[in-house]
Amino acid sequence: NFWRRNWIRKISGHVDVNLSVEAEKVEMLAVQEGMKAEQA
Repeated sequence: NFWRRNWIRKISGHVDVNLSVEAEKVEMLAVQEGMKAEQA
Protein backbone atom coordinates (compact mmCIF):
# COMPACT_ATOMS: atom_id res chain seq x y z
CA ASN A 1 0.00 0.00 0.00
CA PHE A 2 2.82 2.38 0.91
CA TRP A 3 4.69 1.62 -2.32
CA ARG A 4 1.57 2.01 -4.44
CA ARG A 5 0.86 5.37 -2.83
CA ASN A 6 4.46 6.47 -3.33
CA TRP A 7 4.28 5.46 -6.99
CA ILE A 8 1.03 7.38 -7.46
CA ARG A 9 2.62 10.41 -5.81
CA LYS A 10 5.55 10.30 -8.24
CA ILE A 11 3.20 10.00 -11.21
CA SER A 12 0.91 12.84 -10.09
CA GLY A 13 3.81 15.13 -9.33
CA HIS A 14 3.20 18.60 -7.93
CA VAL A 15 -0.50 18.60 -8.86
CA ASP A 16 -1.51 16.49 -5.86
CA VAL A 17 1.06 17.65 -3.32
CA ASN A 18 -1.60 19.00 -0.96
CA LEU A 19 -3.75 15.90 -1.39
CA SER A 20 -0.72 13.71 -0.70
CA VAL A 21 0.05 15.61 2.50
CA GLU A 22 -3.54 15.29 3.70
CA ALA A 23 -3.66 11.60 2.78
CA GLU A 24 -0.40 11.05 4.65
CA LYS A 25 -1.80 12.70 7.79
CA VAL A 26 -4.90 10.53 7.60
CA GLU A 27 -2.81 7.42 7.05
CA MET A 28 -0.57 8.24 10.00
CA LEU A 29 -3.64 8.66 12.22
CA ALA A 30 -5.04 5.37 10.95
CA VAL A 31 -1.76 3.59 11.69
CA GLN A 32 -1.65 5.05 15.20
CA GLU A 33 -5.25 3.98 15.84
CA GLY A 34 -4.45 0.50 14.55
CA MET A 35 -1.48 0.22 16.91
CA LYS A 36 -3.64 1.33 19.85
CA ALA A 37 -6.25 -1.28 18.92
CA GLU A 38 -3.60 -4.01 18.80
CA GLN A 39 -2.25 -3.06 22.22
CA ALA A 40 -5.69 -2.87 23.82
